[in-house]
Amino acid sequence: MAQDKKNEEQNGGENVDKIRDILFGEEMRVYERRFNELDQRLVREQQKLKDELCSRLTKFEGFMKKEIEKLTEKDKQEKKDRIEGIKGLKDNLQEVIKELNKSLDEVDETLSKECTELRQELHDLSQETDTNINAMGTRLQDALDIESSDIHKVKAGREELAELFTEIALRLNKDFKLPAND
Repeated sequence: MAQDKKNEEQNGGENVDKIRDILFGEEMRVYERRFNELDQRLVREQQKLKDELCSRLTKFEGFMKKEIEKLTEKDKQEKKDRIEGIKGLKDNLQEVIKELNKSLDEVDETLSKECTELRQELHDLSQETDTNINAMGTRLQDALDIESSDIHKVKAGREELAELFTEIALRLNKDFKLPAND
């Protein structure tokens, strides 16, 4: 039964297709032909667009390659310029360092000479001062010797002092009489 229903539906479907073909057959063929033409036209337009897109992409790739090459070349030139600039700065810096070392050597040499001269002057001054001190010591010793001998000449002896003190003691006690008064 199910099989019969299926067959009946298929036969009914075929009948509907036949009726449709009879009623709309010519129009369907026209539509079908128009769809085929439209489909062919779409395929041609699609191919045109594809070709045009490929052409544009090829041109764009060429343009981009040229621009990348320009930028790469520019980058290489800038790197080269920077390297040359750095080398120039390095050379200048080395020259400045050489000049600075030369100046420092000159200053060091000048300071060494001046220190040597100052040491020599200090040594000479020390020698002169020693000589002056020795001469002054000698003069003072001579003066001291002279004064000492003068003091020995002028000084009173023990006996004279003893007589003087005795006389003072007697006068204080009022026992002293002068020989002229006797």
